[in-house]
Amino acid sequence: MGAGVIGLTTAFALVQRGHSVTIFDPFPGRGASFVAAGMIAPMTEASHGEDSLIALSLEAARRWPAHAESIESQSSYRVGLNRAGTLLVALDANDRAEVRSMLPLYETLGLSATWHAGGSVREIEPLLAAGVRGGIEAPDDIQVDNRRLLSSLADVLTRAGVSIVRERVVAVLSNGTRVTGVATTSQRHVASTVILCTGYDLAGIEGIPVHDEIVMRPVKGQILRLFQGDPRLRLRYSVRAIVAGSSIYLVPRSSGKVVVGATVEEQGVSYSTTAGAAYSLLRDAINVVPAIAEAEIEGFEVGLRPATRDNEPVIGASSLEGLSYALGGYRHGVLLSPVVADCIVELVELGAVPEIAWPFSPERFRVHHG
Repeated sequence: MGAGVIGLTTAFALVQRGHSVTIFDPFPGRGASFVAAGMIAPMTEASHGEDSLIALSLEAARRWPAHAESIESQSSYRVGLNRAGTLLVALDANDRAEVRSMLPLYETLGLSATWHAGGSVREIEPLLAAGVRGGIEAPDDIQVDNRRLLSSLADVLTRAGVSIVRERVVAVLSNGTRVTGVATTSQRHVASTVILCTGYDLAGIEGIPVHDEIVMRPVKGQILRLFQGDPRLRLRYSVRAIVAGSSIYLVPRSSGKVVVGATVEEQGVSYSTTAGAAYSLLRDAINVVPAIAEAEIEGFEVGLRPATRDNEPVIGASSLEGLSYALGGYRHGVLLSPVVADCIVELVELGAVPEIAWPFSPERFRVHHG
C-alpha cells in the first residue's frame, strides 16, 4: 500500500526474490518522493543523538550504488546517480562554528570529512560566494534524480508484470488475528501479506490495529526547481549551507536543473506555496551561490513529508499477523529506501527484521493491554 519511493523499492526487492506483488496507490509516484531533492546524504543529514538513524542511513548509502545498478540493468531509464559529493558550507562566523562542530561526530563515525577554509572551499567549488567562511567536503554524500528513480522503478515493475491499482485502500481486512486482504474504494483484494508504505494519510484506513498507535503527520516542505542554462554557472557539488542559522540546500542535475529547498513547516495538510518561502529560499541560495540569480524558475512545489511522532521510520511487523509497516521516511525516504526494502523482504521471508532495524520497531509506540 503506497507507491512512493519506499513502496516502489520494496515492491522491486520482493519481485527480485520471486514474490507476486500488487501495488495500491491512487497517484503512484506523485507524493512526497516526487517533490524531493534525491539526496543520499547520511553524513550531512546526521544529527547528534540520532545514533540508530545514522547507522541505518549509512547502511542505506552503502547499498545505493549496487541498488542503482540493479534498477538500471532492468529498465530503459537511468536513475541519475551523481557521485560528485556534497559541500556543507557556512556563510558567517557563527555558521562556521556550527559547521565545524559537526567534525567530531563525523570523525567518531569514521566518515570521510575534510575541512576547507574559505579560500580552499572556493577552489573546489568556484561558484561559492566570496563571503563563504569555510566548509566540510563530504565525498560520500551523493544524490540521485528522484523523478528518474521513480520512473525507473515503475518501468521495472511494469515489465515484471506487477499490477498497480490506482485506487485508495480504505481498509485492511482480517479475520481478527490475521490479515486477509485489503478493500479499495471499489473492490476487495485477497492477500496474506500486506505492507503499509503509505505517506502521512494513514488515519483514514480502517482495520489497522489501534493499539499499535502508529500516528503520522504531514510536514510541509516548499521547494524550488530552477534551470541554469549557462554551463559555466553550474555547480559541480551539491551544496548544503548554514545561513544565519538556517539550512538550505542546492542540488544540481547534469541537465542544468537545480533543486533548492526546503522549508520545514508544521502546518498540517497545506499545499499552498507562499511568497515568503520563495523569497527566503532564493535569498539564501543567492547569498551562498550568486550565480543562482541567473537561473530560470521552472517550478515551485510543496511536498508533505510523512513523519512519525519521533521523526524516525517504522519498520517491522504489526500486531496483526501478516501486516507490516514500512512508514515514516520523513526527510530520508529516498536515502533509506533500499535498506528498508531489504528489511521488509527479510521480514516476509524469515519472520523478523535484521538487527539494524530493531530500533525502528512499531513496539516503541505500541500500547500493551493487560
